[in-house]
Amino acid sequence: MKDDFERITVVSVTGLQSVAEGAVRAIAKSCGEMPGAKAMLISPERPASAPGWLRHVPVRPFGYTDYSLFVLYVLGHFIETEFALIVQNDGWVLSGRNWRSEFLQY
Repeated sequence: MKDDFERITVVSVTGLQSVAEGAVRAIAKSCGEMPGAKAMLISPERPASAPGWLRHVPVRPFGYTDYSLFVLYVLGHFIETEFALIVQNDGWVLSGRNWRSEFLQY
């Protein structure tokens, strides 16, 4: 499993600074369930609660449409692993024990 997790970046993208703290929690919870995964937050500012191991990429504030365009056309340029798992302030990995290597086939 750990070998799989090392191939994944857990990332959250938000143009709304108001949800960035929640995104940090979602990334941290997810990485806790996926040891070895990389971690990245893309937001206007780095939240004070962001741990040192979390990579932050600053962006200008943006809304829903720009979020979709960013994820489709830009996000891949920032990911240095083979795969990315997008989490959000209201959605994260609940149990890494449920991981299956077959997930990487999709």
